[in-house]
Amino acid sequence: MEKADVKFSEWLEQGFNVFKEGAGVLIPAMLIALLLSVFTAGILAGPMAAGMIIIALRLVDRDANPPQVGDLFKGFDYFAQSFLFYLVAGIVGWVVMLVLNLVPILGQIAAMFFSYAYWTVLMFAMYLIVDRKMDFWPAAMASFEKVKTNFWPFFAFGLVTGILGMVGAAFCGIGVIVSMPVAIAMTTVAYRDVFGSNGTIAVAAEEVVDTPVEAE
Repeated sequence: MEKADVKFSEWLEQGFNVFKEGAGVLIPAMLIALLLSVFTAGILAGPMAAGMIIIALRLVDRDANPPQVGDLFKGFDYFAQSFLFYLVAGIVGWVVMLVLNLVPILGQIAAMFFSYAYWTVLMFAMYLIVDRKMDFWPAAMASFEKVKTNFWPFFAFGLVTGILGMVGAAFCGIGVIVSMPVAIAMTTVAYRDVFGSNGTIAVAAEEVVDTPVEAE
């Protein structure tokens, strides 16, 4: 597979601009997504993430019909695959972290590194589920195969966006409704640049193509 070019500063800058332009939709949608995810003990985390991705992709693609907060609920169209992705990925990650943490000091350091590396290689999986209607496992593998071609720059990008996404937690947790959309916007820009715009979201707002597209 051809090595993916990581445009670190460009993705961060463009992603922040996307956030600024779409903050009026991204922030309230994020608030609703977080509340529903928490109140359902994470059961709706997958479709809520899918809904946020739909909104972010349409902002990045400059859709002729601007996204609305209600588009968040289109994430339910991907309920099964998004739920399975978070369930399986979460269990695998939790088991590995548990084992690593059994080792004093070094194990805890390794667990921290694994956590960031693990979610870095999976950073595009949900996008492929939503944008190209892939099942969760092929989507996860496609993300892994693409990221591993240039792992360390992707790792640095994932680390920065991950920190940005959670920095809002320092402000009584409320700040995440701003910081997480910023991170999502940046990752969305990266996804479009890496995988291209031939997915199903890059069409008119109210029209979704049913034919899946293979990942590169």
